[in-house]
Amino acid sequence: MRKFFITDIHGDLKGLELLLRHSGLDWEQDQLVIGGDMINRGKDSAGVAWLP
Repeated sequence: MRKFFITDIHGDLKGLELLLRHSGLDWEQDQLVIGGDMINRGKDSAGVAWLP
């Protein structure tokens, strides 16, 4: 299992999707930890809430 830590997304859904695609994160085996500032100031703050 790999562990990923991300922070300071600030509502940038397109950037988040690009980051996750590029990382090759496997939702079945890897662990994703979110450090904060996910929905602050960005164009699509509500959109970042889709994370499983």
